[in-house]
Amino acid sequence: MRELASQDPFADPDRANDNAASDTEASEESNHDRYQAMVDEMKARIVALDEALRRVGSGTYGYCVSCGVLIDTDRLSVIPTATLCLACEKKKKK
Repeated sequence: MRELASQDPFADPDRANDNAASDTEASEESNHDRYQAMVDEMKARIVALDEALRRVGSGTYGYCVSCGVLIDTDRLSVIPTATLCLACEKKKKK
């Protein structure tokens, strides 16, 4: 996340005073939005991993938080932070 933050054009404090052309400004804005989205995604993954580790510690990892059945191990191998069984995930998407 630090690497992404350092690449964010808005991280440069002199950026506000550089009188950049409007197309450069638009490009910087777009890049900032992209970097921010990546940082937000990383933060969400960290939260999901922390929650999965908490469930491991409490003995509830691998159980669906909605219906309580065991989540298929194939699903957990693909999505180790899964909190819902496939049936509940399908219900959620409807």
